[in-house]
Amino acid sequence: MKISCEYKNIRFEDNNTFYGCYIYDHKIPLKANFKITGQHKGSKQHKDILFVYIMDCTVANIPQGFTRHFPNLKALLIESTNLKNINRNDLTEYKNLEKIIFRLNWIEYVPGDLLNDFKNLKYINIVDRNLKLVEPNILDGHDNLSCVHFGINQRYDLYFSDFPSKHPIKPLTNIKNALKEKFTKYASSSGKKNSKAMQQRQEFPVHKFLLAARSPTLDELFKANPKVENLNLIDISVETFEIILKFLYTDELPGDDGANFLHLFAATDKLKIEDLMEFAATKLIYEVNQKNALTMFKLSHKHGYEELKQKSFNEVKKKYSKINFNDKWIDDINLMIEIVANYEKKEAEIEKLQMDFQKLMQDKLDLKVKELPSSIQNMQIIC
Repeated sequence: MKISCEYKNIRFEDNNTFYGCYIYDHKIPLKANFKITGQHKGSKQHKDILFVYIMDCTVANIPQGFTRHFPNLKALLIESTNLKNINRNDLTEYKNLEKIIFRLNWIEYVPGDLLNDFKNLKYINIVDRNLKLVEPNILDGHDNLSCVHFGINQRYDLYFSDFPSKHPIKPLTNIKNALKEKFTKYASSSGKKNSKAMQQRQEFPVHKFLLAARSPTLDELFKANPKVENLNLIDISVETFEIILKFLYTDELPGDDGANFLHLFAATDKLKIEDLMEFAATKLIYEVNQKNALTMFKLSHKHGYEELKQKSFNEVKKKYSKINFNDKWIDDINLMIEIVANYEKKEAEIEKLQMDFQKLMQDKLDLKVKELPSSIQNMQIIC
């Protein structure tokens, strides 16, 4: 696929002028399998491109692959598209950007970890038609920003800038506090919740777009069934789901009291809520014992948690101390399962033989007793 670029300069509010690529009226592919066409100005080349400006295009998600063509990008602008979902993973290749500008798209939700990988960010502007929720920790670790703007609809009108502007200016700390206040109000507003999650006949009103933004599993479910209003997650307990919801809405992690971290790990693995799943995994290390060691060992292999793998492997060795373990088996889950299964099978066979032998001996003893004279069978010994 070919994407046509118009190369020219753009001047930002901070008076910096960048040379870049304008893309109009295209269907932008999600992956990097496209070619860039267009005539550069003078002696300019792809390496001189500092921004990509995507306007009036069809863009389902943040497109991937532009840094392969333009390795020195400093700004990404997406305006007047159908862009609805943004997340940290989609911005991974753009982590060296200084400016992110998303305007007049259809973004509903801005996750708190969106900017976690950015070290040089100076300018964030998300001014959208449908902006409903911005997580309050979105600006954590970005105290040197020159411009922050969340706004356009009735829910957000927050602007900070350290250069001249016509917008109403608020200190950056006020922006952070306002985000927290708006987030708390929205999270507690059940009237705005447009879906229900049902756990063991208990209903939880939820925001569908928030669940979709935080859980790839639920995002796929909602995309496949856009009209779904009720989720029936029967294999997740009420207690575990309450912990998950609290985390999704507030980023609050559970304490050690009352949390079943094995259930939490399994549930967050299913829903693909990575941060909470990793937290549960660290807690599981302290819960490994001989009874659950093999289950933990399987989980550690599935998700690559080395510390959990080592701890559970040690407990497996203790439980099956009669097996002459080789430490290399720690990296071969299939071999471990086979060896333990064979051992347990043989142990069960030995136990059955012992029980059969004991029964046989008891039967022989009973038979000999029956062969004795009745006077002896009924004889009582008095001490």
